[in-house]
Amino acid sequence: MEEREILALFWERDEKAIEVSLAKYGGFCRRIAGKILHDHRDEDECVNDALLAAWTTIPPNRPEHLKSYLGTLTRKNAISRLRGRMAQKRGGGELTLVLDELAQITSASSSTEEMVDRHFLTEAINRFVQNLPEGDQNLFMARYWYMTPVKELARQFDRSPNWAAARLFRIRKNLKKELQKENLL
Repeated sequence: MEEREILALFWERDEKAIEVSLAKYGGFCRRIAGKILHDHRDEDECVNDALLAAWTTIPPNRPEHLKSYLGTLTRKNAISRLRGRMAQKRGGGELTLVLDELAQITSASSSTEEMVDRHFLTEAINRFVQNLPEGDQNLFMARYWYMTPVKELARQFDRSPNWAAARLFRIRKNLKKELQKENLL
């Protein structure tokens, strides 16, 4: 079934939308949750929570790409679950490291004006990543979307952990320059 047909099922409030979405995008969503959580039970719950969130938000939302929408919902659920785990453990982890790395460039806030600024910031980051060479794009996304540990990145790229850390540092430095150039910092 095509994505637009699945979206139509959501809009018609047909419960088959959940079943078809799970069959078509469940593996994709599990991989996203798995990269963050590393726990099969939590992965399945995140996927189920993402499907429930899609059910409750479509309509009124009409995502352009259902796969990306479900991936984003899954990622948000996984991060939330990971934060809960970390709060229980009161320890650090990959999420803390990733957020700390990006916090050096950006800051989180909640006023309306700052929410608008965050929208422009997101667009600028997306443009920056799209203009990176493919290897750097993959490295950036693996680290900051999937929260892959630096040692794992080094293994995936067949390089040393020092190379991965240094490359990520240079990418963040260039991102910061780009954001400053666009007056977003």
